[in-house]
Amino acid sequence: MLNNISEKSVKTLVTLLFIVMFTLGTATVALASSTVNFENSTVSNITGSSATINGSLSGEYTSNEVKSYGVLYFKGSYDVLFFKESLDLKSLNANSQEVTMAAVTVPKVSQKNGKYTYTITDLNLTGLSSNTEYYYCEYIYTSGKGYELGPVSNFTTLAKVVTTEQANNIEANEATLNGTVDKGKGKGPGPGVADTGFYCSAVASTLDQLKNTNELSSEEVRTEKRKWKFSRRLTGLQSGTKYYYVAYETKDGVTNFGSVECFTTTVKYQGVQKRNKVNISCDNRCGDRYDLRFLATIDTLNADSVGFVYSESNHNPTIEDGTCSKVIPTTTVYDEVTVEGKKVSAHSRGGNYFIACILKDIPEKTKLYVRAFSTIGGVTTYTSAQKVDVHKLR
Repeated sequence: MLNNISEKSVKTLVTLLFIVMFTLGTATVALASSTVNFENSTVSNITGSSATINGSLSGEYTSNEVKSYGVLYFKGSYDVLFFKESLDLKSLNANSQEVTMAAVTVPKVSQKNGKYTYTITDLNLTGLSSNTEYYYCEYIYTSGKGYELGPVSNFTTLAKVVTTEQANNIEANEATLNGTVDKGKGKGPGPGVADTGFYCSAVASTLDQLKNTNELSSEEVRTEKRKWKFSRRLTGLQSGTKYYYVAYETKDGVTNFGSVECFTTTVKYQGVQKRNKVNISCDNRCGDRYDLRFLATIDTLNADSVGFVYSESNHNPTIEDGTCSKVIPTTTVYDEVTVEGKKVSAHSRGGNYFIACILKDIPEKTKLYVRAFSTIGGVTTYTSAQKVDVHKLR
């Protein structure tokens, strides 16, 4: 009678048995007997995107034989009873689904009575999907037997709770960090209910590193639709610096984190700016020879060097071009100038100060391309180039 049972029926029966076992509370499934003793592993610090695995495995393998050990994990959307049979360890997939290997990078090995124990301590699984069931198992790879796998266990990541939002109002020394918390069915953040805030650093760039920096509690919490929004204004930042930050929410002793994001503060002083143009006028004329006045705006007096650069052939002259461009350094600075009998401030022209110089004795039939420049901290910026036909200046 058993000869009449098809292979498909056997697999169906095994699957049904697995469902019954799982329903009765058997949450782990041994894949195969092994010469390695896989100790019970544990999962902790489960968030919406990460989890931490601890465990150990032991056997008679020496440290020279063990090439790698750690954890394999995958999303739980298929029958784990057939996981080992369908797992392709070369491409790390099973049933056409991706399996991820998290190897212990710094092995911890101890020896007792000829048996070696390999410990998995705080192995972080990151980049997980929120509100998703994952299966995982310990593995060891040796030169003699290849891969050996331990029992399969499962856990479910938390629903996404915290989102690190984009920073805004970014200035040279200030910025505003933003985050949101899903309201869900419970109460939102507030005094005695939940703590929200951020970790931020110009040095630490990962979640683990940021968690070791100072907490920055949120200054403002407000409700909007199905989310609570919170923010924190930072001051005293370094200009032109990249900062990393992450939002967090702590409730009932559990802390959830958003993703790590970054922003860059603006440069406090930029010197002359491309959007500005050089104003060129005739300061004096003698026959067919002209004295030209160059005028441009700048936002600081603390530049290392400022001036003008011009050329008859280079449409975008630079101070580095020593062949066809000429440089006129200047120290002449004005808060305001007089144009056609009226006073004009530098602020009205997009800067804090005017810089100026005079180029003397230029032939009437000359065409020039002129730019203002400034160098601050080794960085040189230019205004856009201005073309002038000298004979048109009156």
